[in-house]
Amino acid sequence: DGQPRASPHRDARTGGATLTVSDEGPGFAPARLDRGASGAGSTGLGLDIVRQTAEGAGGTMRVDAAPGGGARVTLELPAV
Repeated sequence: DGQPRASPHRDARTGGATLTVSDEGPGFAPARLDRGASGAGSTGLGLDIVRQTAEGAGGTMRVDAAPGGGARVTLELPAV
């Protein structure tokens, strides 16, 4: 259907949480994954802010290709 999908998951063992958002769009060009390199008329800071916030909380953020094409952003946060 082309709509973004969000998949939350809580790890029962660690209490941490993972949120994965993916779509079936064109994905991210590798050269555009750097801060400030958006081609959509924005500054490209949104995902960098998410990454910094995740890391500040002891977590991680990954950006890669979704299975079957598109983009996938995975945010992993530890239990608090």
